[in-house]
Amino acid sequence: MELRSCRSEERADAIRLARQVFKDNMGEQFPVLFGEANIGRMFIAVENGTVVSMVNHHTTPVRIGDAEILVASVGAVCTDPAFRGQKIASRLLRLAEAKMREEGVHVIVISGEGGIYTEFGSGFAGDMREALVPGTDLDRIGNVTLKCYEDSLFSAVERVHRGEPVRFVRRPDEFRMLIRGQTYPDTFATYPFETILADGVIVAYAILVLGKEEPELGIKEFAGARDAIAAAFPLLLEKYGRSAIHFACAPDDRLLGFVPEACVKPIHQFASLKIIDFAGLMERLAPYFRTLVGDRLTTCSFTTDAGDAVIRDQEESIRIVDSKELVKIVFGCAGAYPANASPRLAATLTRIFPVPLPWTHSINYQ
Repeated sequence: MELRSCRSEERADAIRLARQVFKDNMGEQFPVLFGEANIGRMFIAVENGTVVSMVNHHTTPVRIGDAEILVASVGAVCTDPAFRGQKIASRLLRLAEAKMREEGVHVIVISGEGGIYTEFGSGFAGDMREALVPGTDLDRIGNVTLKCYEDSLFSAVERVHRGEPVRFVRRPDEFRMLIRGQTYPDTFATYPFETILADGVIVAYAILVLGKEEPELGIKEFAGARDAIAAAFPLLLEKYGRSAIHFACAPDDRLLGFVPEACVKPIHQFASLKIIDFAGLMERLAPYFRTLVGDRLTTCSFTTDAGDAVIRDQEESIRIVDSKELVKIVFGCAGAYPANASPRLAATLTRIFPVPLPWTHSINYQ
């Protein structure tokens, strides 16, 4: 059995395996992950000329305030049932990690949890909030209109997305592919894309999840003016015949100010995270940290020692041995996750952590 990166002539067979294991529209929904340009990030196991297992990832910069980090999204991890139990996917995951390190990836996001991902050292993390708001709790707070997305509106949508302080950094061609793929219908749901206009100008957008069985209207991704998005909620419910709005966002997102507090609860990203370059991640985040603590950051250092993460402030330090604990400290997990630090060091860490991440189940979900 060969374990290696995919070749162009094997890409169709790799997609066939994904269709077999997951669903028939994998190729259509994930054109970036399975695209020819991403072939070097598709790692496969080949037996007698047939792809029997694979692990795929796609790298994307993430903008966090004044900082930018590199994130790899792992998805469509699968093994032919006849070859399971041999840890093939685990070995492919290590090959993929080696490639990510070569590319300078800082953080891995995996669309799954437990099993081989726990063995890999990743775990659920990310400080987020989930809102489920009945239509009866929504007020009409402004005058906005809706317009279904079409290709001619792409430039306006891209402009709105670029205005988000925490976002995936998307090339225009990639953004178009993500829109096309992540709005491709499933048998159990469709994904309408609505732009939101104020005075005839697109100021926000919402990519929806319209489940065949659910009474609520989900939002996969939103961007733009929060007051306009909130004003659009009643219009969206009316248009799609749903009784409640369901979305996720960061704890400090202004959109939460437009919904009742009782409708909001803490959650994590529902994706496994792993930091593979702690020192590099902290270095890249320094511009963002300085906006929070200023010169206080100059007394801190973030290094690795024998694979452990070490955070030091003058003579005080903490060592984080467990990679799953590390992502909870750095990115949070359904609320504050305290580090075992002295009061002085903790005072700094609680101001810079948790680091915000965009909702990973947006159209970048792979």
